[in-house]
Formats: sequence, structure tokens, C-alpha cells
Amino acid sequence: MALPAEFYIQVTLFVFAILAAIIYNIYYVAKYAHNEDSDFAKSKVTKAVIIVAYSLPYFMIITVPMDCSLAPYRILYPKVVIALQVFWTMVVFTSVILVWIVIPIMLLFYESDANMAACRRVWSAIKIQLPLFLFMLFMMVPSYFLLNEYSLPEETGQEYGIPAEGK
Repeated sequence: MALPAEFYIQVTLFVFAILAAIIYNIYYVAKYAHNEDSDFAKSKVTKAVIIVAYSLPYFMIITVPMDCSLAPYRILYPKVVIALQVFWTMVVFTSVILVWIVIPIMLLFYESDANMAACRRVWSAIKIQLPLFLFMLFMMVPSYFLLNEYSLPEETGQEYGIPAEGK
């Protein structure tokens, strides 16, 4: 059973909106860079991380309406549900990796002494960031396993139209 044309139109609009957000962020970073950093070719990796970090919130905001508009297709097309679950898991893990690892390391790398070798700059940034990363890891991993089995009481779920389990 093929998906309706509306589905493909929504996905196409989503892709164009994401591309427009990325293009806007490239323009934003190039146009509003500090005078000392105005050459877009300097620190390419750092500016690429900035563009990805700026684009990710747009990506999430644009994705929520698309996810809601695909709700009618979930019953008829269960593969869409699995694909969206994988998609949202990837978005969450990408956000975590960006916020906890990549952005702090790039910030420290960019602010470090430019006369040092690139490998040494990266290593010093990782050494500075490692205690915070380990602290966050030790706080988040146990909370994930402790809160993983949380469920709403039946009365609260029924107030919001969620049927009771097994019914």
C-alpha cells in the first residue's frame, strides 16, 4: 500500500524548510562574525559546529509540526511510526552529543593559544571538559535507568483520552 501524495508533499516541505534554515545559519555566521574572524575560511571546523548547533533547534521546531501532521498515517503505516521513533532518538542523542561534548570542546579549542599545534589544542580542550562530562554522565545514566519505567496512573491517562492498558 503506497503512501498518499500528501505525505510526500509534507516531507518535501520539511526538507526545504531545513535547507532554508541551514542556508540562513551559514549567512548569519558569515555576515555577523567578529571583524577578527570575518574571513569565513578561518577555523572551518568551529564555524561548521556553530552552524550545526544553530540549525539543530530550528530542525527540532520544524520537525514537531511534521511529526503531528503524520499522525493519521501511523495506524495504516506502522513503519512510519518506527521511522519517527528512530528519527527522534537520533535528534535527542545528537543534541546531547553537541551540548555535552562537541560545543564545549570547540569553544575551548577556539579560545586556546593559536600558536599551539592543533592536536595539542584539542587534547587540552578534552582534558578541561572531561570532568564536567564525567559528572554529567554519572548523573544522567542512572537517572535514565531509574526513570525508564515511569508510567502515568490510569486516572490521569484517561483524563487525557489515553485508554487504560489492556483495554
